Amino acid sequence: MGTRALIRINFNGTSWNLYKHYDGYPGGLGKEIAQFLEPMEIVNGISGEAEFGKTANGAGDGVLQLICHLKSLEGNQVGNLYAESSTATLEDSWCEYEYVINFKSNYNLMPEEPPITISCRSVYKDAFDPYGSYIEPLAPGEFLTTIKELEKIKLNKKRI
Repeated sequence: MGTRALIRINFNGTSWNLYKHYDGYPGGLGKEIAQFLEPMEIVNGISGEAEFGKTANGAGDGVLQLICHLKSLEGNQVGNLYAESSTATLEDSWCEYEYVINFKSNYNLMPEEPPITISCRSVYKDAFDPYGSYIEPLAPGEFLTTIKELEKIKLNKKRI
């Protein structure tokens, strides 16, 4: 049985939804998303060499780079990551987790506001989920740190 996840990517008032059939838990998919997005810089125009996953020519390019990266993780395998209805929600799906990734154009940002944020919500509202029921929107590096801290707590609980 897979750990299913809904991935909602928001940009310029539009949402793209993806459905991941297995490995959707925060220590798997959540960590992978954050690790990919952490080094990404969103710029307006590129000159010289720009590396996939490190530079995005606008937030829209960042959105497509993330989608390409997530699908490429499947190798030559068909399935596991699918486009989903943009109106799908965690409550009306069979998913255990929902990730919301917000891409913002640099010119719409306040100085302290990150251009990319990630949050995660779980259907589990109790202590069953070792990652908790909600991780607030954080910059990718902060999201990754939070996941690592929650994994330490999860590991310590297993030892007791």
